[in-house]
Amino acid sequence: MNMYIPSVNAAANMIYRAYMEENFDRLREIQEYLDNSEVARRVAGSADEFHNASVTLARIGFYDYAFSLLVIAHLRYPRDADILADLLAYGLKCRELSELSSYEEKLKQIDKGLWTWRAFNFLFDFLMEKLRYSDGENSKRLSTDIEQLIMDYKANSEHFSDQSDREKAYMVEYEYYIFKRDVKKAIGALKDATSVLKNKCAQCALKLADYHFERGEYSETVKYAEQAVNIKEDQASIRVGYAYYILAMSRENIVRTNGESMSEAKIKPVFNAYSAAVTFMRGEDGRDHLLTSIKNQVMNLEYDSGIQSRIDFGN
Repeated sequence: MNMYIPSVNAAANMIYRAYMEENFDRLREIQEYLDNSEVARRVAGSADEFHNASVTLARIGFYDYAFSLLVIAHLRYPRDADILADLLAYGLKCRELSELSSYEEKLKQIDKGLWTWRAFNFLFDFLMEKLRYSDGENSKRLSTDIEQLIMDYKANSEHFSDQSDREKAYMVEYEYYIFKRDVKKAIGALKDATSVLKNKCAQCALKLADYHFERGEYSETVKYAEQAVNIKEDQASIRVGYAYYILAMSRENIVRTNGESMSEAKIKPVFNAYSAAVTFMRGEDGRDHLLTSIKNQVMNLEYDSGIQSRIDFGN
């Protein structure tokens, strides 16, 4: 084979370039190269570089190539929990479950104190996929394994270097109990997060706000939506505009259903939330319809209250 791939970054670039050029013969040659363990062992890269390259390829749908790079990475870094977790995550997209069992077992043999959130999350996703297609005693065993994993996740997350990642443990607990149709326990997981992780739980808080909003429980919606939007994050993990939107509608519904007078003191917080929703949604794709809806709601409230919002809708 007339090919040499010096590094994992070069491999990712070659795959992307061949695809963009629609050079599918070249793509097959690269795959054959990576599948040859003798030559693939020479592909240079740290564990982090292999992880990052696989993430880059997976984001554009190249799960099979991402998986091939991770197989090479595992040969070189057999005790790296993130690499094993990535193999499970991307393997679900392009391999049979039975082909991934060995990686599951190898990951479980590594001390959980060395796991990052990826290992917990991706193993959870893998076990959940198995649970969806199981029954009887096998289903009970998997459920027990998942519940233990969630307990271990929450306990170990206390020692994560980035405490923002702790919330993910409660999110998978919520997902698990929703799957089991135990809404009480699912909501309980979210409430635990908002209590234990008061300033690191934007996703859980917004999920709770959304849950109460759909039930018409507007005071509870306000409580959790306010918590969600007041959490400061370097990169927003929630749709901030949507959080402000249900906050605004809940505040408005409280005023209207309680028969309270529409004084400026009551209406100003409603307009403030609508204004924030507009500001955050303006930079999001596919929000034109929702922005139009907000504009109509604000116009109705202006008419009913006799108070001008002064919200800039940009048109």
